[in-house]
Amino acid sequence: EESGDTEWAPSALVHAARSGGLAVLDGVHRLTDDTLGVLASLCADREAQLFDGTRLVAHHRFDRLIADMVAGEGGTEGVTEAVATDRLERELGLLRVHESFRVLALAESSKSNERHRWLQSETLPLFAFEVLPDMSLVDKIKFVTDSMTAESMTPAMHRAQQVLGGLAEKLESTAGSNDADSGDQFSLRQIKRVWEGLGADAARAASSSAPWDAAQADEEVRRRIWLTQLADFSPKAIQDGLTAALDHACNSAAVPPPTPPNVSTPLPATSATGSTLDGKVETSTNGLRVRIGSTELPIRAPARPELVPDPKPFFDVHAHVGYLENMARDLVDRAGGSSPLLLIGDQGTGKNKLTDRLLQLLGLEREYMQLHRDSTVQSLTLVPTLTNGKLEWVDSPLVKAVKYGRVAVIDEADKAPTETVVVLKSLVEDGSMLLSDGRRIVSPNISTSTNQNDILVHPDFKMIVLANRPGF
Repeated sequence: EESGDTEWAPSALVHAARSGGLAVLDGVHRLTDDTLGVLASLCADREAQLFDGTRLVAHHRFDRLIADMVAGEGGTEGVTEAVATDRLERELGLLRVHESFRVLALAESSKSNERHRWLQSETLPLFAFEVLPDMSLVDKIKFVTDSMTAESMTPAMHRAQQVLGGLAEKLESTAGSNDADSGDQFSLRQIKRVWEGLGADAARAASSSAPWDAAQADEEVRRRIWLTQLADFSPKAIQDGLTAALDHACNSAAVPPPTPPNVSTPLPATSATGSTLDGKVETSTNGLRVRIGSTELPIRAPARPELVPDPKPFFDVHAHVGYLENMARDLVDRAGGSSPLLLIGDQGTGKNKLTDRLLQLLGLEREYMQLHRDSTVQSLTLVPTLTNGKLEWVDSPLVKAVKYGRVAVIDEADKAPTETVVVLKSLVEDGSMLLSDGRRIVSPNISTSTNQNDILVHPDFKMIVLANRPGF
C-alpha cells in the first residue's frame, strides 16, 4: 500500500473461482501433498478456506443460504437477495464460487519423477484425465514444419525441411543403441524456434536479392541445431554424434548442395563461422539502416537515447562481427519478449560488450538487471528507492522494459536461485506473469482486458539473458 503496509491479495485461482473463469494450473506434478489436498477440496467440493478467514462456498450451497434468508427461515426475518448476499460475505465471510468456474491442470506423469509420485489414490478422483501420447522426433518436426509452412514454400525452406526430417530419422535410428529417447532431445518449443528462425532468415535473404541456395540452407540448419543443443558444452562423443547425424541429413536430402571447389565442409556456426561474408559493420548514409556482416537491419529511433549503451572502445573485428550478426538476426525476430536470446560464455569473454554494441548498432534502449545468489522473486519485479526521504517500491528494470518496449538485459542468470529464474518462464512461454503487488503482465495476444492492474507487453519488448557456461 502507499503507507508501506503489506497487503495480501487473492490469487489468480481465487479470482477465477469468484468470476467463473478458467484457471490453468501448469506444473501440478510439482505440488506437495498438503497443497494438493487444498486443491482437492476446491476441485471436488467447490470449497476452500482462504488466508484471511473467508471461505469459498459452492454456488448451490450459497444460493440455498440466500433463499433461506429471503424466505425468513430459521427464525430470521426475510430480507432481499442483495442484503442477504452482503450479510453472508461481510459478516460470515462466505464467498460464492461461480457455477462456470473450471480448472485445467497440466502435469507430467509420475514416471518422469520417481521421487515424487503425485498420482495417488487421493489425487486420481480430482480430474478427468486426458493423456497426450509421446511424440517421436520425426512427428514433432513434421507437426511443426507442416503447421507453420506457407502454401508456397521457397526451395531453401523445402531443403531445410528435408534436412530436419533426415536428422530426426537418423537420431531415432541410433537412439536404441544408446538407450536414449530421441524425442526428448528436442522439445516442440525448440523445434518451433529453429523453424521460425530459419523462415525469418530465409525471407530476409530473399528480400536482399541474395536468396539461399542449398548449401546456405544446410549451413543455417547446422548452426541452429548446434546452438539449440548447446553442443559446445557437451562431451566430444555427443558432438561427434550430432555432427554425423547432421552430415547424414544433409547428404541424404533430395537435392544435394553444390560443394565449392577446394572448400571443406564448414563447422557448425557456433561463433563467428556463420554467414558473415565481409566481417564489416556499415551504417547507411541516412542513418536508418545498418549492415552487420551480410545482414541488413533497420535502426530504431530511441525515445530515450540516454538508455542506448555506448561501449567504448569496441573493435569490430571479424569474430566480433560474426557474433553480432548471429545475435542481431535472432534478436529482431523475437517480438514481445518471446524466446529470449541466451548468451553463454566464461567470465571475461565479453558478453556485456557484445550485447551493448549490438544494442548501440540497432538503436535499442536497455534496461539492465544483474542477478546474484540472494536475488528473490520480488527483486525481479520491484526495487526499493528513496524519494524525498521516503522508501518506495518502484518497477524493476524488467517491468519497465515490458511496459515501454525496451530490451531487458538479465546478467549473471546462472547465479540466481532456480526458483527465482523460473519465474521468467511464465513471461517468456505464456506471455503473462503475476507481480507481487497484485498487478499482472499479460500479452495483448492472449488478453484484451482493460483492467488497470494489467500491464500489456509492449510489442517491441525483448530480452537478452547472459550466463556463464554450465559447470563454470
